[in-house]
Amino acid sequence: MRATLVLLLVVVFGLACAGAGAWVALWWRDRVPTGHKRLLRYVFPYVDDRIGATKTEKVRRANARFRFMRKWWLWWIPRRAREGIADLLWFEPQYGGTTTLPGAKRMARYVTLEFGRPASRRRPYRIWDIQAVVVRPTSEVDVHASFEPSLARWVAWALRLKGTDQLEVEARPELGYWRLARRGPAPEFQPTVPHGVGADA
Repeated sequence: MRATLVLLLVVVFGLACAGAGAWVALWWRDRVPTGHKRLLRYVFPYVDDRIGATKTEKVRRANARFRFMRKWWLWWIPRRAREGIADLLWFEPQYGGTTTLPGAKRMARYVTLEFGRPASRRRPYRIWDIQAVVVRPTSEVDVHASFEPSLARWVAWALRLKGTDQLEVEARPELGYWRLARRGPAPEFQPTVPHGVGADA
């Protein structure tokens, strides 16, 4: 009898824990807003192919690995061990021919997000809080011809806008960046009659 009661309590407790876990998972998915880093990781893949950031990061890691393997004062470390250290510091895992995205700090060198309000614990940043996206293309891409329209389409898609006409593009190639900002709402037209018009003298 006592063993049956204990087993029943364990089952009830397990079901309660499972239900609480499912509720917390749904609450986290639907209620917890997205922060700055997660938004940066969300926007970055949309513009990455246009600005060549991941390709540049791949070259940077390959150069760092090469310099590390060529350091003469590490001759006492076996080559296999040096390769393991290089894989740990400058990893380049490839899955199906894809390239690993850089970390958030490296992403911020190429993409900057501007927000219209400060973040708080109760109101972290969400997608609709992004007011502008500043991108800094690398030498891997051609910034002439169709670069700007294509970049605007991808940024509009990332910000969930209806089209590129909802973006204002500020091109500063001499400074190495393009700033794409949301357009403000159109001002309402309020006709006014000038003083003296139609009035009796």
